[in-house]
Formats: sequence, structure tokens, C-alpha cells
Amino acid sequence: LPIHFGAAGLGSAAALLELLGHRIAPLNAIGFLAAGIETALWIWLEIDKHGAADRALREGSSGWLIRAGEIFSGPLALFSRLTNLVPLAGISFLLGALINRFGWISAGKICARDPEAVFASQR
Repeated sequence: LPIHFGAAGLGSAAALLELLGHRIAPLNAIGFLAAGIETALWIWLEIDKHGAADRALREGSSGWLIRAGEIFSGPLALFSRLTNLVPLAGISFLLGALINRFGWISAGKICARDPEAVFASQR
């Protein structure tokens, strides 16, 4: 989780600066790095499953929010950068990071109300 929020924060800062007109190579590199990390985290989230402990990350509205956020800030932003659509990449990354925030908050609330998830995470 810390790497996700770090990458989202770094990528959001780069995206916002690029949208404000600062088109320089280091910002583009930071955007590529952040989108690459988000893509890797999306793949890892889909592969690494822990049953009841992380059920809220996969099911219901929180699962859909997290997945949508990862797709916007990961593969879509990365593909947009590869095709030199930097403004679209910036908007996509910012939107994905925002959606992810709401998804993680929702998942935390759902997980806290699920006794099976609470006890499964203690094992």
C-alpha cells in the first residue's frame, strides 16, 4: 500500500505539472515510472489473492473502484505516454489516483464491517 500511494502521489504531481504546461523530459520520465509502477501493482493485485482478508479489494463497489483507478492510472496512462498523448496521460493518471482514493476508503470501511476479513488478516 505505501508504494501505491507513493507512486500515485509522485505521478499526480508530474501529471499536474505537465497539464500546467511544463513539458520537460524529467517530468515525462517520472510519469512513465509512476504509470509503470501502477500497472505492475494492478497486475499484482489481480494475481495475489488472500481470500477473506482482501475480499473487499476484489468484490463489490470498492473492488470495481480500485480496479478502475488502477486501469486509469496504470495501463491507460502508460499507453497514452507511449503514443505521445501526454495531456491524456496526465488526465488519466489524475482521475485514476482520485478513483483509487475513494476505492481504498470504501474497501477499508467494508473490511472493518466484515468480521471474517478482520480475523483472516490476523493470521
